[in-house]
Amino acid sequence: MIAAAVLAAAALAGVYRSGHYTGTTEQGKPISFKVAGGHVKKLRFTTIALCESGYGSKGNFANLHAPIKNTRFEIKVTGNRGATRMTIKGRLTGPFAGGTIVDHTRVNPEKEGQPEPGGSDHCAATFHWAAETH
Repeated sequence: MIAAAVLAAAALAGVYRSGHYTGTTEQGKPISFKVAGGHVKKLRFTTIALCESGYGSKGNFANLHAPIKNTRFEIKVTGNRGATRMTIKGRLTGPFAGGTIVDHTRVNPEKEGQPEPGGSDHCAATFHWAAETH
């Protein structure tokens, strides 16, 4: 009897809702995506990474997709011809979602901080996000 209750509680913890999720990141920027058919779709957010030189690197990301496995998803992105590497992780529970974004970008300080794969300036940001469906 106790084992059945534990299994039932574990099953409920893994339930998430389909729909449109909206929220914010720790950087105060909006994040949104859709959950349908066991996938995260159209994930959209902005990130700001601080650089060693004092420059900042801002990126807008949209239309990212990932399968959901056991209420979790992970997206790895490479952009700016390889200058930006990012990992987005998330977990869905009921109407809520949350996770982390880790951004690493290389920029060229001699070109006003433009992203370049061989740039000498390293920029980084790690922050949490939270969203819910309505």
